[in-house]
This record gives sequence, structure tokens and C-alpha cells, in this order.
Amino acid sequence: MTGKDKLIVHKSNPLLNMKNDMGLYLQRLFNLYLAAINPLKEDTKTVKFTLCEFGRLLDITEVSPKKLHGLAKEAVKMSVDLYAIEEEGGKKRSITNRMNYVNVWHRFKIDQDDSGEWIVELEAHEDVLPYMFDLKDLGYLDFPVIYALRMRSNIAEKLYEQCARY
Repeated sequence: MTGKDKLIVHKSNPLLNMKNDMGLYLQRLFNLYLAAINPLKEDTKTVKFTLCEFGRLLDITEVSPKKLHGLAKEAVKMSVDLYAIEEEGGKKRSITNRMNYVNVWHRFKIDQDDSGEWIVELEAHEDVLPYMFDLKDLGYLDFPVIYALRMRSNIAEKLYEQCARY
């Protein structure tokens, strides 16, 4: 994994439009994941970081097991209503009487590799992958992940994305 100053987030318009109740660390985690994958190659859907690198990138000063368990539990609860982010002909549809909630994450794993190094492994759920890959038809925004990671609240991060978009 490269330094956070070189990582670029590629976020599709449906993901930019999605309503979510992610806290700051979950929003950072989501953007970090989007920066680490290659949106042209779906085989990059599994992302791995060393534990130290993961903590540094998310700006977690104390990488404790308790904090990581809390983050992992919150992350795997993240869900999105796919009907709410669907777009038809470039226009967002408002579907209030239908719901299709799916978890965003398929896996949030922390384990040691063969050399004893602690590794964080993230993989998005296959139902959400179409909004992360092959973005040309969906429209998307590119921005350096460093800008999002500098924000001190999830609201500031979302506001940055919307300002950058327009």
C-alpha cells in the first residue's frame, strides 16, 4: 500500500448520494477502501493493510484490540438501501415504498500472516460492488483520500465531497 498522499478515492455518484449514518472512522474506512481498490478491476475488491499502516491511515492514535473490535463491529453493521442509490438514465429515482438493504462489508478481518505481521483485510459485499467498479456509466468523483482523512467530522467529510463534486 502506498502513502495516503498518493491514494485517490474513486466514488460513484450513487455512493456520493447515499444517505448513511457512518461515524467519522467508518466514513474514513469507506473512503480508504475506495482509494485502495482499482475501479477498473473487480479482482482488487479485497484490500489488505498492515495494522500499523491501517491505524496511521485512519489517524487512530491508539491501535488497541478494544478499539479495533468496536470499529470492526460497527463496520460490519454498515448497510445501504440499494433502491435509494439506484439511478435510472442518470437521474436518481425516489423509491419510498421499496427497500433492499444490504451490508456494505463482506469481511473485516484482522489476523496475523505467516511472518507474524498483523494484517487488516477488508472486502465489500458483492451487492455493493457494482457501485464501486466500472464507474464510467454511473458518473463519479475522484479526489485525494488525504483531503477526506483530514476532516475532523463525518459531516465535514460529506460536505467536502459535495463541494468537490460541484
